[in-house]
Amino acid sequence: MDIVPYNFRADFQRNQPKQYAMKKIKSLATLCAVLIAFSSFGQIMLNPTDRAIHNGKVVDRAAYIFEGEVFEYKCYYNADSTFVYTEHTVQISQIFKGQDQLSCGQVNIITQGGEIDDLIVDLSHNIGFRLNFKTIFFCIKNRFPYLLNNSTDNVIVCQPLYSTPECIVNFYDPKGSNPPAYGLGIVFNSHQNVCDYIDTIGTENLPEPIVCGE
Repeated sequence: MDIVPYNFRADFQRNQPKQYAMKKIKSLATLCAVLIAFSSFGQIMLNPTDRAIHNGKVVDRAAYIFEGEVFEYKCYYNADSTFVYTEHTVQISQIFKGQDQLSCGQVNIITQGGEIDDLIVDLSHNIGFRLNFKTIFFCIKNRFPYLLNNSTDNVIVCQPLYSTPECIVNFYDPKGSNPPAYGLGIVFNSHQNVCDYIDTIGTENLPEPIVCGE
């Protein structure tokens, strides 16, 4: 079973595409232990009460919360070619928040870091996405330099709410119908468990989620 490393620094240094390379983990128990270990490097360690407060703020502050899979990415320079950003194109499968601006289809998410030619920008504990892996994203409108043509279904271009794994939930089995997941400092038993948590942890009354393809 594949997992998403919350600190893919070594892979990033070797080769940008390898930020998507995973190690095989055979048992769910081992998987949970490894993911929780990763969280100590990439996420804020909080007691359950403070964790609930923190996660509520994540849901409240995110302008867009949606589920999907990254199916391609592209690195690009800033205007003076001194920094690198990565455009991740996501196929949306469900929208939990931001339905008034975000629609089903594809959307781009911009993150800091990447590799072009001889320039490698490696940010420790930076957020990383797995290709073709079911993920829930907590985003805001992009504020990073964006010099590419947006050819997706959405005019909105996003960036993660935070530049750490605090703003994604990854599912263990991307092809399962109700897979367990890890994110926001919590191990979730199922896909439905994640959806219920997002709906109730914030102070806002979220609208009915849009399930794409229905």
